[in-house]
Amino acid sequence: MEVPEYSVSVAVPSDWDTLTSANTSDTELVGRIAQALDQSEDEVIDDLEEDTPLTSVDTSADADVAPYLVLGRIDGEGALPSEEQMRSLAENEDADITGYEQTTSGSGADAAIITLSATEYGTQYHLSAFAVSDGDDAYYAAVIVTDSEEQLKEISDAMLASL
Repeated sequence: MEVPEYSVSVAVPSDWDTLTSANTSDTELVGRIAQALDQSEDEVIDDLEEDTPLTSVDTSADADVAPYLVLGRIDGEGALPSEEQMRSLAENEDADITGYEQTTSGSGADAAIITLSATEYGTQYHLSAFAVSDGDDAYYAAVIVTDSEEQLKEISDAMLASL
């Protein structure tokens, strides 16, 4: 999926609904995503415009926490977040760390990924956050949430390979 703000394409699940600035005028799409994320349509658009210009959601999922992913870009904070910064996500999400790895993306850029497991509303879910360097002082940051470890790995691997 093309992310117009960054002039990059990133792999997202083909059967998920994906929102970027290029299709915010599709009110039915915005509505489905808002409902799946338990947000208002305005909140979805605000997040897209302010922080994460790509949001993709499995709007057909029958789960308390709909599988979703977001992608943004962090400027002015270095080429990658530190391992400590990434590990702090576990505290913020009240989650257990299930893995951390420094790696490279499909384009050869430095990358780091952390995987977490948490329970919300009595449902266990799996989360990964990754960062891919985009020069000396910026990086792409993504968060993926699913209820399946296998699906999480597939999506994370595909997204990393595409950046």
